[in-house]
Amino acid sequence: MNPVSMTLDLLLAALLLITLGFGLRLERRLKALQASQATFAAAVSDLDRAAARAETGLADLRGAMDEAVGLLASRIEKARELATRLEALTTEGAAITERPPAAAQRSALDRVWARPTAAAPRPASEPAPLTLNRDDALSLRRPPAEMSPRSRAMVDDELFDGPGMRRAVGGRS
Repeated sequence: MNPVSMTLDLLLAALLLITLGFGLRLERRLKALQASQATFAAAVSDLDRAAARAETGLADLRGAMDEAVGLLASRIEKARELATRLEALTTEGAAITERPPAAAQRSALDRVWARPTAAAPRPASEPAPLTLNRDDALSLRRPPAEMSPRSRAMVDDELFDGPGMRRAVGGRS
């Protein structure tokens, strides 16, 4: 064999080995690129699903907001009507309190307890009916003078004693 052809064959074999090394390195890089492409595609699909959920959430939120706006508008309108009514009632009440009392108006007790009118005389055999007049009602409201005032402690104790209740300490039933 010729030394030149042998040198060229060795040079060609070395170049083929270098090419094979570059091919293996390129293959590893392509596999890594494919793996990252798959994870990128999964991330894009997750992002797409999240965007779709966000859109439906925003649509639900808009619907709830529209409903709340309608409810709030109706409540504001009702509050305005009630404020107008309250203002009218306040004005009417102020006008009533500023009005001087009429001389012909009777007190509440006079309206409730009618004064006895002159009636036809009764026969002596018929007893007079029992009637209650205004003075009797006023005297019933006043405590009798012969009653002695009770101590405040006893009154306070009686506030919490109901019928059938027994005190735990002290023993009143």
